[in-house]
Amino acid sequence: MAVILAKQTKLKVTGLDIEPEAIEAGRRHAQEQGVADRVSFVCADAHSLPFPDNSANLIVSKGTLPFLRDQVQAIREVYRVLKPGGVAFLGGGFGRYTSAEQKAQMGGGMSEAWYGVDAATASTGKAVFPFPIVSYDVIMTRTGIADYRVIREGGNWVEIRK
Repeated sequence: MAVILAKQTKLKVTGLDIEPEAIEAGRRHAQEQGVADRVSFVCADAHSLPFPDNSANLIVSKGTLPFLRDQVQAIREVYRVLKPGGVAFLGGGFGRYTSAEQKAQMGGGMSEAWYGVDAATASTGKAVFPFPIVSYDVIMTRTGIADYRVIREGGNWVEIRK
């Protein structure tokens, strides 16, 4: 995601992952794509972001929330780091290269339930992700952040403004 943002914009981008292997892969990819001068990577936990308060204009996280043990804390951290006037997009959806056949195999539509239950296990309620998202509205209520909206275009996203 960091490399794509850098390639499509003039932004200076920082990628974050808790896995050192992902950080190294990101650095290699940024170098290969010619954007290493504008992309840096930090190995850290999303529950405790290593950035100052009010320091980011834009935060984008695709597909991270269902892997976080405390989604409320992680979202509060995103809000803490956002500058006044900044915006965050947290969520996910099918990538642009996902075929119609692949989408159908994964349950077709992008309801919030997609983050927790797939079509094959819907009747059992077995979670696909370790920390499934039940409802963005519930999570956002728990954060205490009032300025947000849920977007259902291109997947399921929550847009947070500060």
